[in-house]
Amino acid sequence: MPQGNYKNKAYPLRIDEALMERIKDIAAKEDRTTNKQIEKILREWVEQYDASKNQELLVSQNTESKHKIS
Repeated sequence: MPQGNYKNKAYPLRIDEALMERIKDIAAKEDRTTNKQIEKILREWVEQYDASKNQELLVSQNTESKHKIS
């Protein structure tokens, strides 16, 4: 069965039942759908991951610069 033309990609995801219930509770408290809550969680995680990798890169570049100066 063909899917509609959605800008977001569909992905079947298996989540532990207890975790899913917590996500549903949080979504309800924040007035989001469960799907949007999962998307928000993933987006925030990716942003944190990217920020930590950028920080690691800056530290690495800083260390390399100090070694070149010496």
